[in-house]
Amino acid sequence: MEWLTIMLIGVAANLDNLGVGVAYGVQSTKIPIKSNIIIAMIGAMITYFSVTVGSLIGAYIDPNLAHIGGGIILFALGAWTIWNDWQRIMKSNKKTEQGNYLQQILDNPERADTDNNKVISSTESFLLGLALSLNCFGVGIGGGITGVSPTWSGLVVGCMSFCTMMIGVRMGFSLSYSWLNKFASSIAGILLLGMGLWEIFM
Repeated sequence: MEWLTIMLIGVAANLDNLGVGVAYGVQSTKIPIKSNIIIAMIGAMITYFSVTVGSLIGAYIDPNLAHIGGGIILFALGAWTIWNDWQRIMKSNKKTEQGNYLQQILDNPERADTDNNKVISSTESFLLGLALSLNCFGVGIGGGITGVSPTWSGLVVGCMSFCTMMIGVRMGFSLSYSWLNKFASSIAGILLLGMGLWEIFM
C-alpha cells in the first residue's frame, strides 16, 4: 500500500505540471532540460522535507490514528484544492489579478517567462518550480503521517515532475487547447480525496 500511496502522491503533485506544460507548448514556449531538472529538484526537495515533517508528527501518534489523521489531511487538502480551483475557473473571465505572485504564475504560466523570449531560463524555472511545488507540501505532510518514505516520495515526485512537464510541452505543441490545462488541479484534488478515503477506511 505504501508504494501505491507514493505513486498517487506523485501523480497528484504533478498534474499541474502537465497542465502548465501543455499551456507552454500551445504558446510554443520551450523548457530546456536544465530548467526542467531545476523544477523537478525543487519539487523533490520540498516533498522530501514535508514528508519528513509528517513522519515526525506520525511518530508520536498511534499507527491506526496516524493513518486516519493523514487520510483526513489528504481528504481536506483534496476538497480545498477542488474548491479553490473551481473558484479560479468561475472567476477566469474576470481580468483582475488575485493571489500572490506564485499563484498568479500557476493561473497564467506565461508570467514565468519574464523576458518573453519563449524560453524558460534557469532563473525563471526557479520561480516556476516553487509555484508548482506549493501543493507538494500539504500532500507530503499528509503522506508522511501515514508512514510513506520521504526519500522515495521525493524521488518519485521529482521524476514524475520532469516527465509530466516534458510530456505536457510536447502535447501542447500539437494541441490548440487542452481541457487538462483547465482542470488539472481539480483532477489532482479528486485523487487526494480518494487517497484520503482509502487511508481513513482501509
